[in-house]
Amino acid sequence: MKSFTATLSPILALSLAGLSTAYSHAQLNGMTVFGYQAWYPTWDPNHQPQDQVHSNDFKWFNPSQGTPGPPSPPNSQVLTDTLPYVDDYPAECWENTNFILANGSHAQFFNSYCTAVIEKHFQYMVQYGIDGLFVQRFFDAATPSNDYFNATLQALQTIRQMAEKYNKYFAVEYDLSGKTDAWGPDQYLTVLQNDYNNVVKPLFSSQSYIYNGTRPVVEIWGVAINNGTGPNGSKFKDIINRFQEAPENPFIVAGVPHNWLDYKTKDPNGYWPAFQQADCIQPWPVGAFSTISDFTWSVQHELLPGKAQTDSWGIKFGGAFTPGGSNRNANTNATYQPPLGNRFNGTFYEEQLKAFSNGTVKSWFNFGAMFDEYTEGELAYSEFGIFETDKECPGTQILPMVQFKDLPKNSDPGFLGSDDDKSPFYYMQLSGNYTTVFHQTWGQQSVAH
Repeated sequence: MKSFTATLSPILALSLAGLSTAYSHAQLNGMTVFGYQAWYPTWDPNHQPQDQVHSNDFKWFNPSQGTPGPPSPPNSQVLTDTLPYVDDYPAECWENTNFILANGSHAQFFNSYCTAVIEKHFQYMVQYGIDGLFVQRFFDAATPSNDYFNATLQALQTIRQMAEKYNKYFAVEYDLSGKTDAWGPDQYLTVLQNDYNNVVKPLFSSQSYIYNGTRPVVEIWGVAINNGTGPNGSKFKDIINRFQEAPENPFIVAGVPHNWLDYKTKDPNGYWPAFQQADCIQPWPVGAFSTISDFTWSVQHELLPGKAQTDSWGIKFGGAFTPGGSNRNANTNATYQPPLGNRFNGTFYEEQLKAFSNGTVKSWFNFGAMFDEYTEGELAYSEFGIFETDKECPGTQILPMVQFKDLPKNSDPGFLGSDDDKSPFYYMQLSGNYTTVFHQTWGQQSVAH
């Protein structure tokens, strides 16, 4: 079976040993990283910035329009249940909206492809002591014919630049969850091979790229996430194997469902061998638990048994946690209701951070879902639907949002806000605090800030 780099010339097929001799790389073990989407354009990448005629804010508002405003479900909708805090971004990275805040000013969206936005995110990581990012690379965006190929490539290069500038760390995470079972090798091999060789592999020489031992880390997310409709296990096993056979021998983290252990006894689509092919298993937390009691159950019945299973295979186990999520505004339907009330106080998130950082579940590394995902609510799980003041459902991103007291007073469509009695950066503070605890659990000094 050919690997992704089987056709490379000898000079391009430089061994990982050579790379590791020339560069010093931070190690995955003991790190706390966050998923990073960088998927909020506010203009069409084929036109000039702030060209309102060609506005393309499709991740903030549907359908895209020049100045997003109150929606008319189901014909249009705002796709976020929270409004981003943008005060630290320059105005040229904003997009004006017609959502009117309590002080009479217009709420703003932001553009992920602005260099200043990405740089500010790295400055936040320095300020709050967060180790780094797993940068999501979607298959379609990795296809050169895609409109956003160049924009995402530029964002990835900017992330590398800022990681090196601020002494932070990153790795690439391929998200293949959107593919169907009809997706076959003739569709994915060439794209993945070219993207790995031309885009991802050159990143391995960065001193900020995350390694596990002498192996650069790459995550393949989506293995069995869409069981029955997504690619079957043999296809994922093939993809993982081809990565591992590359001369660089990347360390493959498989992003899998929280109930992945169920496939040991019921696996009609053959995912269990794909799990075993990986170097590390990272169960997905979103939808696995939405209350503290749910999480306590998951620790005993999913997380600890899952780690025991990976230990028996001689591979690693990655922890993953989430602040919670909401997708109400995007899910416009006959029973549409806007979000209500304030955010809860962070207890749900902190209980997860404690368990993954203090040794209860001694994972090889920890992953936070997510750093910058205001929209989609991760996945549209019903338990993250309507928010009330007594519900433990904080938002999915750890980036700051507009506080409750500052939200638009018009309930169309209705937004969630962060707690008025806490800093908008409270979730980043928690994340950084437990990043330090996790390093201590592994007997490490915190990664340099």
